[in-house]
Amino acid sequence: GEAEITVARDAGQVGAAVSAMVDAYNELQTSLASLSGGALSSDSMVRGVQGRVRSLIGQGYSGLGDFSSLSELGVSFTREGQLTFDQSKLDDAVANDRASVRALFADEDSGFVTQMDTALEGYLGTSGIIDARVDGLNARVDTIQDQQAVWERRLVTIEERLRSQFTALDTLVASLQTTSQFLAGQLNSLPGFTRDSESR
Repeated sequence: GEAEITVARDAGQVGAAVSAMVDAYNELQTSLASLSGGALSSDSMVRGVQGRVRSLIGQGYSGLGDFSSLSELGVSFTREGQLTFDQSKLDDAVANDRASVRALFADEDSGFVTQMDTALEGYLGTSGIIDARVDGLNARVDTIQDQQAVWERRLVTIEERLRSQFTALDTLVASLQTTSQFLAGQLNSLPGFTRDSESR
């Protein structure tokens, strides 16, 4: 039989990719906000990640075509710091100058994706900031555990010494009581020192 095949660019694919990026950014911001309000409240790394990623999305990109910012392609910030995406704005840009849109996102030297990948590699790479921070925290945990073991040994030694001193004092008290009772008995048995004579 016969079939008619039409080959055309899928304009929606670009929009789907940008929309996924916006969703990923908003999810990241939510996670970072949760972390900065919890265990990492005083950690500058969280603020560093937030600031760096936001800067790359909001900055200008020159020399890559007619578009110089993501806001021109429908990606913009809300007052709350989240991202919104205007699909129609991106569709118009793709229809008018697809090459410039591609360059802004995917230029191998200075496009958005390249710069974002480089920035995130600095955090997520095998020798990146996060790995270094994890190694540092693990080293601190090891140090604290070593210190804890030392203090536990010291406490055991102190406890043994105190128990020994207590036992010695208890023995001394018992000995003194025995001596006191013996002396009292001896005094009571002496002529003229009995309790009867004292009462007279």
